[in-house]
Amino acid sequence: MARTPCRARRRHYTTEEHGRGGTLSDARQAIRSELIRYLRDEVLHDPDETLDPSTPLLTSGLLDSFNLVQLVMFVEDRFAVRLDDAEFEHARVDTVEQLTQCIVGTDG
Repeated sequence: MARTPCRARRRHYTTEEHGRGGTLSDARQAIRSELIRYLRDEVLHDPDETLDPSTPLLTSGLLDSFNLVQLVMFVEDRFAVRLDDAEFEHARVDTVEQLTQCIVGTDG
C-alpha cells in the first residue's frame, strides 16, 4: 500500500475549492502555484527566487526553522489541514509537490 507523504488531519477536500469545479489536477496546480507564490513573496521575500514543485525546501536549507513555522501556519490556515510536525522532521514533506499531495490527500 502506498503511503501518503504526510499525516494531515483534514476535512473533506473538494476540487471546487481550488479548481473552480475542475479536476483534481486543476486543484493540485492551483495549490502548487499558491504555495510557490507564498514561499517567494512571504517567506523568502524574493519574488524572483527560482522555485518549482520539486525544489527541496528543508533538506537543501532553503527554509530554516522559522520559515518552516511560517509555512505550516499558512498551510493550516489556508487549506484547513492540520500537519503532523514529525513528518517535517523526517523530510517526507520536503517539496511543494509533496506538500500539495499532503493537502489534497493523495499519493500522486
